[in-house]
Amino acid sequence: MNIQKAALLVISSLILALFMLANTMTPSPGTSSGNGNPALFILFILIPLFIIMVALWISLLHTYPFRLPVYLMSMFLIVLHLSIAFVYQKIQLAQYREVIEKALIKRNGFADAAYIEDITAGLSFHVNNQYFNFNTYLMFLTFSLFSAMLFTLLDLWEKRKKNGQPDFFKKEGGGRR
Repeated sequence: MNIQKAALLVISSLILALFMLANTMTPSPGTSSGNGNPALFILFILIPLFIIMVALWISLLHTYPFRLPVYLMSMFLIVLHLSIAFVYQKIQLAQYREVIEKALIKRNGFADAAYIEDITAGLSFHVNNQYFNFNTYLMFLTFSLFSAMLFTLLDLWEKRKKNGQPDFFKKEGGGRR
């Protein structure tokens, strides 16, 4: 196993551990806790890890290059995955809001819809489990791969133009007569 693969494995494992740690920082539905969101510290750690991961993917893609159709199909599948995962996450959030509503009704005898919306929007610690879970971890990984593939394709395109080679999407020979 080369250094890029080993580094990707270690960083992916570290990122998974950070996602699961942040997931545990969600208070139980219907309860309140503290004045801040400690998972934001993890978010700030994830930003440089994302950049490092993209750089490692780029290095790996340069070591093991693919043909253009493979890049395009892979990028299409990644966009499809990210779209489906995003919709799934929106559905999960709606279901989690219902869980919070039931917990508040059980605890207080009523639930304020505006309050539920307030605590489940933005970077509230009440939704850490919605931002940091296995689905969003996979989204993080595939988006890093997508970013690396896009950068690699743009870099390759730039080099081809600079060297006077034909464009990716232009057929050589001028087409039909």
